[in-house]
Formats: sequence, C-alpha cells, structure tokens
Amino acid sequence: LISDKELELVKNNLLGSFCSSINTCFDLADRFKIMLHQDLDNEYYQQYIQNLRVIDAKKIQEMARKYLIKDDFIEITVG
Repeated sequence: LISDKELELVKNNLLGSFCSSINTCFDLADRFKIMLHQDLDNEYYQQYIQNLRVIDAKKIQEMARKYLIKDDFIEITVG
C-alpha cells in the first residue's frame, strides 16, 4: 500500500492543482463548459473534492486491481 504520508502529499497536490486551475472567471467558465459538454451534474466538482479527501490506500489498491489489468498493457521499449 502507498504510505499515508505519500498519499497525503498526492492529495494535497491534486487539490492545489484543481484550485489553481480556476483562478479566473474564464477558468471557471471553462469548468462549467466541461460539465455541460460531459453532461455532469452541478455537484460534480464538489464530489470530486470530497472523494479526493476521503480516499484511502486500500481503496486505491482495490481500484488498481480492478482497472489496471496487466494483460491489457502494451510494453514499449525506446532507445
């Protein structure tokens, strides 16, 4: 499992990135445009932030096991 310290670092980074991505009224309008085009409800970003705050290492591992299937990966070697 990812350590609590590393998980908090990543969570803080993601939250900070999200907050800095809506600095201007134009940034905010772009977020609303995304919600409109993706047919997301008005609570989408609040749910995103809430989910980010409460997710734990076990849930991340569970999701990785479910969605990151090794046989679906393609290995590319460069150099």
